[in-house]
Amino acid sequence: MRSAPKSILRPAVLVLCAALGVATSSSALQGGGQGGGQGGGQGGGAGRQAPRLPSMAEAMKDVDLYPAERPTSVLHFFAVEGQLKSEALTKAFGELKTDKAACRIAYGPESSTSRPKIQFLAVEAPATAKAKEVERALERGGWKAEALSATCFQGPQRRMSGAGFLGQTPRDWLIGTSGDLRWCETLLGFSEFFHLQGKLDAKTIADRVKKLGEPFGQGDIGQLVLDTFTWRLEGELDEAKAKKLEKLVAKLPGVARASIDAGAKTLALEVALEDLRTSGIPIPLPIPEEFRGFGEAAAQAAGTPLDVPRVRWDTHPLWLLLDKEAVTPRTIERAKPAGEPAAPGGAGEPAPGGGEGPRGGG
Repeated sequence: MRSAPKSILRPAVLVLCAALGVATSSSALQGGGQGGGQGGGQGGGAGRQAPRLPSMAEAMKDVDLYPAERPTSVLHFFAVEGQLKSEALTKAFGELKTDKAACRIAYGPESSTSRPKIQFLAVEAPATAKAKEVERALERGGWKAEALSATCFQGPQRRMSGAGFLGQTPRDWLIGTSGDLRWCETLLGFSEFFHLQGKLDAKTIADRVKKLGEPFGQGDIGQLVLDTFTWRLEGELDEAKAKKLEKLVAKLPGVARASIDAGAKTLALEVALEDLRTSGIPIPLPIPEEFRGFGEAAAQAAGTPLDVPRVRWDTHPLWLLLDKEAVTPRTIERAKPAGEPAAPGGAGEPAPGGGEGPRGGG
């Protein structure tokens, strides 16, 4: 069985640095900072002034994280122990895949020196597959599997690897001293914590990282990520139905605020990336065209693709709910900047209620 690179997030830092011509240092980025600096220097040319490294929120500000497209796949997160049986796992995954969706390890396995026997991984599986089915597939492959949730923050740019306190990296220290935490990653200030389901909330994680991260000088991880998006709705939708549907949507896991306008026929959502048991398939991090060559060269050298994963709210339960109410969502096109040609078929419409992206961390 062929799996993804052991970690996509860490080498992706170097990819983006090289793509933007940014020189990095081992004290600023995790693992391989010298390589990033060399890649950025060689790609950008001698004497070139390095631009400021953007945050994840800035890098993704023009990306539609939640298009009104029915998901065929989602990500599940697990901590596993035991000896992998590749053929058995491949067979078990093959029984779960569909014509439209694969079943595979999306990234991992990863482990920390503080808990070397526990490995973290994410599995891409059909949206219709139940979490227990994916867990059983892993167990058939020789692993004892433990389902995890993800909680995400946007804040200062930090690192999780490299030299640290008492010979441990920041990640190893956090995992070794937190009984419910199994893995964590950070990229461009976007930090993801994978933990036992229902055991940790955002406040507890932030407090714990602040306390345990002090020896590394990186206690502040910012604020919980809140994504917002708006969809247009098609189908019969009067005031009574809109109010009923609004209450049902508000009860979905992760929904912080739901608003349905019967007149405009729109659904506006604010979702919290807290204790998420599944994630939408990550959207690639956009690389400016003028830096594309640098990014491709760095990607080839690092052996990793340019599509950096970012945990997203899973829209599949929302689609199932809208199906029951005979309502179909549609993407609202964003307004084009002045001077930019409109899309075929007419000008785009601005999305009411704001766009997408993390809040409070920038």
